[in-house]
Amino acid sequence: MKNLIITALTGLSLLACADKKTKPESNLPQSTKDKTETKKETKNLFSVKEIINSYLSIKNALTKDDGKAAAEASKKLFETLETINADTLDKEKKSIFIDIYESMRENAEHISTNAGNVEHQREHFALLSRDINDLTDNFGTAGLKLYLDFCPMYNKQNGAIWVSEKKEIVNPYYGSKMSDCGSVKKAL
Repeated sequence: MKNLIITALTGLSLLACADKKTKPESNLPQSTKDKTETKKETKNLFSVKEIINSYLSIKNALTKDDGKAAAEASKKLFETLETINADTLDKEKKSIFIDIYESMRENAEHISTNAGNVEHQREHFALLSRDINDLTDNFGTAGLKLYLDFCPMYNKQNGAIWVSEKKEIVNPYYGSKMSDCGSVKKAL
């Protein structure tokens, strides 16, 4: 009987020790909340929908030539990106996301700090639009109906894409000057 109890206690101890896992380090910022809260939030930290919605707010502000609103929306995108924990992704997807994340973060920062320079915001919006297109190609649209649009005249006739929630063309690169310049390339 004594041997049976010792064996059972040893087995339980081994199981308890084996269950302890170390959490891998992330290159991305994480919330400073306690571990219990973080485990609950981890499911929601990587939100493609939240990223896309922030991007669409930037796009809509630029269609109205509103640099201040674009800067505010970009701050929200930047804050959203700062809370993302990509550790929920597998190794390959995490690597892809980190590349997109770093570019989105840089472009969002430029847009947010240049409220008085809409042209500079638009230059970074063109780069951010490519990031969002890469994001949707790799991680989906989170159920949002989106369109990939193209303006052939922007960037010295080299053209630029943007993602829109509307099929109707409302150009963020020329705003009120040429709001209907462009075409829908495809539905995402």
